[in-house]
Amino acid sequence: MNSSGFENILGKSVSDAPSSLQIAESRKTISSRETPRGSKGEGSRTVKKSILKTRDGSFEEKPLYILWNRKDFQIEILIKHDQGLSKIFFRRPTKTL
Repeated sequence: MNSSGFENILGKSVSDAPSSLQIAESRKTISSRETPRGSKGEGSRTVKKSILKTRDGSFEEKPLYILWNRKDFQIEILIKHDQGLSKIFFRRPTKTL
């Protein structure tokens, strides 16, 4: 996802967009576990638990996480560039008492 992709989704200028762009600086794997191939032919899986250190950044630095707060809604985007995966969440803000 780059700035033009973000503009295409929202129909907005990037200057009006993200509240936060987080760039992954380092990753530390805490644990890793591989499950064996199952009896029904399903493949093995590797599960990793990691800690990421992030910093503020720009679209050009391929952000891991984008947060965009608006008056009526919030958009969160998680981008895993190396896997070609993006998850986009749209939420209405919750009211606090």
